[in-house]
Order: sequence, then structure tokens, then C-alpha cells
Amino acid sequence: MLTGRIKQSRQLLKKSGKKVCEMQTNGPLIVAAEAIWFLILGLVLCTNAADSPVKTNAKNAYATMLYMGTPHDYEFFVAARVMMQSLIRLKVDADLVVIVSNDVPHRWKRTLNNEGVRVVSVDNIQNPYRNQANFDMRFMFTLNKIYAWSLVDYDRVVMLDADNLFLQKTDELFQCGQFCAAFINPCIFHTGLFVLQPSRETFSDLLHEIEIGRTNADGADQGFLMAYFDDLLERPLFRPPSNGSKLNGYYRLPLGYQMDASYFFGIGA
Repeated sequence: MLTGRIKQSRQLLKKSGKKVCEMQTNGPLIVAAEAIWFLILGLVLCTNAADSPVKTNAKNAYATMLYMGTPHDYEFFVAARVMMQSLIRLKVDADLVVIVSNDVPHRWKRTLNNEGVRVVSVDNIQNPYRNQANFDMRFMFTLNKIYAWSLVDYDRVVMLDADNLFLQKTDELFQCGQFCAAFINPCIFHTGLFVLQPSRETFSDLLHEIEIGRTNADGADQGFLMAYFDDLLERPLFRPPSNGSKLNGYYRLPLGYQMDASYFFGIGA
């Protein structure tokens, strides 16, 4: 399905790329990129990263990750570029970071650098849950998301799946506490977007919990982080302080920060 949308998108963009660039979008803060694929691909083709320089000494960062071995490695690479360009267009006050496994092609890393993105290369975290009965091999290296806690050059990091698209500036997320995430149903928070405070100690502890095989419902990053931050549902809802200060502790994020495309179009209908 995703590959088909890419091919269709290229044909559409040849006919109407300029119109895509000029389109204005209003709605929730963030939507999953895949449902409006042919529109957001226009961001990559129409945005000149050289015209939108990214700070290299920022206190905070938006980050995502790329690894190899999924059925759609290239599509995720394109999705990451689209998301980063959506942030550049909003002139966010943060570095843009992509955590890449060492086997990601060098030309992909160079492209990201040329588009104003900091690339951090890492070794894959070996997944001890891969033999679980319900394990999906697409998620073999999603535990690489844990590397976000190693980005100790930053006060806060908003960690993202590559298939997000930003429609409004959300830098107030950097005021959140040590861990913040949105619940997509009454019991499960989503790791497609979460806020964290980088920490060598927390990073080491997370790695230790992976090594000893902490309970993980799905064998991927979401099940692991749900088990690690198991009391997040009991924490208060995040409200950014009006004075710009940073909060301490764990917080639930409002759902608007992690809206699925179906919510977006349903609300707009």
C-alpha cells in the first residue's frame, strides 16, 4: 500500500507540484503523514533547506530514527525527510536529529545533513523479545529509540516516529518533564511522540532492563516503554507554564499532540 502511494504521489506531483507547495493546511497539531502522502511529499520537493537553516547550538531537539530491515526502508527515509522539513518550515527553536543505525546508506545520511539535520549513527540494540509468539519482525530494531536518552547535549528531546507531520509549532513540549506521552486509548500511551529529558543514568538503566528482559507485551519500543513508565496514566495532564519554565516529573500529553489522520479528517468533516 505504502509503495503504491509513493508511485502515485510521484505522478501527481509531476502534474501539480506547485499547487502542493502553495497549499495551506489548518487542523490539529500533528497528524500521521501516511494518509495524506501525496501532499506531504511536496514539502520535500518544494522546500529548499538552505533557505531554512537549523540551529546547531539549540538546547532542545526534535528527533526520529531510521534503521534497515523493514519492507519499506526507503519510504521511511522519505517520511523522515518530510517530517523534518515540516519542522524547518515552522522555524522551530530546536535542533533536528535523526538517530540512524550504522547500516543506513551513507548517501541517505549525507542527504539528511544537506537538509539541515544532525545525524547520529548508532549500533542496533539487539532485541531480546524477537522469539515472542506475537513478535512482528518489522519492529526488530525499534528499541533503538532508547538512544534518545543518550542525547545529553539537550535539555529536552521530542522523540518521534518518522510518519508524523507537524502543522503547527509545538516548542512548548520542551517545557514538559522527564517523560511525557499521549494516551491513544484509556490504557495505552503511544510512543510515536513522547518528550524526555536525556540522561546517561536513565539510558544505562533502560539498556539494563532490555538486557534482563523486562516484560514487553509487543516486543517493540511501545511495549517496553509502557512497562518501564507503568504509572503514567496516574500522572497529571501537561499544561505548559506561561512563564516558559520547564516542569519536573512525568505528565500525560493531550491527545492533540498525537492525532491520527483519521481523527484529523473526521474532525474536519
